[in-house]
Amino acid sequence: MARDSQAALIALNRFGFGARGGAAGDFINAASDPRGFVLTELARPNGALLEVPGLLSTPELGKQVFDYQFEIQQERNAAKAAQQGASEMPPQGSDAKPQPRRNLSLSSAAKEIAAKDPAMQSADNANAAMTLPAAMQPPTMQTMANPPKPPTEPPNIIQKTFRAEALARLQRGVIADCGFAERLVVFWSNHFCISANKGALARMWAGSFEREAIRPHVLGRFADMLKAVEQHPAMLFFLDNQQSLGPESRAGINRHRGLNENLAREIMELHTLGVGGGYTQDDVTSLARVITGWTFAGRQGQLGAPGSFVFNANAHQPGPQQVLGKTYAQAGIAQGEAVLSDIARHPSTAKFIATKFARHFVADDPPPALVARLQD
Repeated sequence: MARDSQAALIALNRFGFGARGGAAGDFINAASDPRGFVLTELARPNGALLEVPGLLSTPELGKQVFDYQFEIQQERNAAKAAQQGASEMPPQGSDAKPQPRRNLSLSSAAKEIAAKDPAMQSADNANAAMTLPAAMQPPTMQTMANPPKPPTEPPNIIQKTFRAEALARLQRGVIADCGFAERLVVFWSNHFCISANKGALARMWAGSFEREAIRPHVLGRFADMLKAVEQHPAMLFFLDNQQSLGPESRAGINRHRGLNENLAREIMELHTLGVGGGYTQDDVTSLARVITGWTFAGRQGQLGAPGSFVFNANAHQPGPQQVLGKTYAQAGIAQGEAVLSDIARHPSTAKFIATKFARHFVADDPPPALVARLQD
């Protein structure tokens, strides 16, 4: 079979991360059958999964970070209490009466005056410095300008987890034969992006979010990925849905709080329909009501395992809601899942994502087959 070097470069660069060359043999394999080289990776079962020893699930990571934060808070409270106790303690000898001033000799008076004179103090310090050992010398201008660096603290559990996840992701991309599956992971992780700078939980969960909500579905159905993403604790934390309460729910009434529309707006504007996709502000508000109660369990685990997705019925807005012209009856968590399922198959969603997908792989317009596939 003749080798097509030009088609091999297209297969490796457009659908993967480029040729590794050398002993990898990827360029030769791609040149022999460029199309088959790409499609073979898609035929591998669970080819996009990333299962590395030591990488924990989201609930396991949640428990670790909750315990770590609780320990740090306990240490801060103890230090604060000790500081307050020390400030309230009277100084030693405070009850002692001031001693009467004795008659000073001329030499004693001269020493007392010298102690109060800055000019004489600097001269005395200079003379004293000349007689001190090197280890006891006062700091010079050079040492003051370049003070010694404090010892580096070891990374905490959050930093260790983030580095381990990033390393595993990088290694997978490097060793991939074609890299098409990893390119798909990159595309969908960018589409459903979260920021590790949001806080400790987002940094702790950034890797598990991609492993659990993105990778299992890159070769599957978009509707399944959408549900996994929007119910993942990392996304709920990133867009503050754990703070959203139905205004007429039990929690909303007791706490005098209401909706947070961040996640609902992100779902419609960036995750599915896109700007100009046919939704209105009323639809955003209705969707925000529908997904109230979508949250994750905290450290005490009252609703479930710490760090796991849970539905809090006390925070859910009661009653039917209308989204994109369709009314969804009250049915707890199923109400939100029904809305997501319909939005995932909406024509605006298919067009928006197919266009974005095609441009990611350097194509002008999305093929009709891709648009139809997204609505499956």
